[in-house]
Amino acid sequence: MGDGWHPVRIGVNELRIGVATLHELLDRNGRQPSDVVISGKFRLYCPGTGPRDEPHESELIGQAELIAEKIRSYQHAGLQYLILDPTQHSVSAEALEAIEFFAHEVQPLLN
Repeated sequence: MGDGWHPVRIGVNELRIGVATLHELLDRNGRQPSDVVISGKFRLYCPGTGPRDEPHESELIGQAELIAEKIRSYQHAGLQYLILDPTQHSVSAEALEAIEFFAHEVQPLLN
């Protein structure tokens, strides 16, 4: 227990600040940053879709290149693992489409 931080719906600057604070707290308690995994949950939308309301900075929306750029900014801020959440789609086929889009269009841009 206590070996990970998993923020949900967090902006990249909030993450950067949170990681710095976490590293400071780890140091004060005799632990290393490598002792803690930093993961985050991000909503993934099918191309051409998005949230009903104003999108949150962390939501993965749009073209593959824009999504890959956003993910890279989170990685530079300290994110180590990305958990995709396509469950906001009302139809299972749309969720699967979002996952396939990520696997075929976004993931290759991150390697």
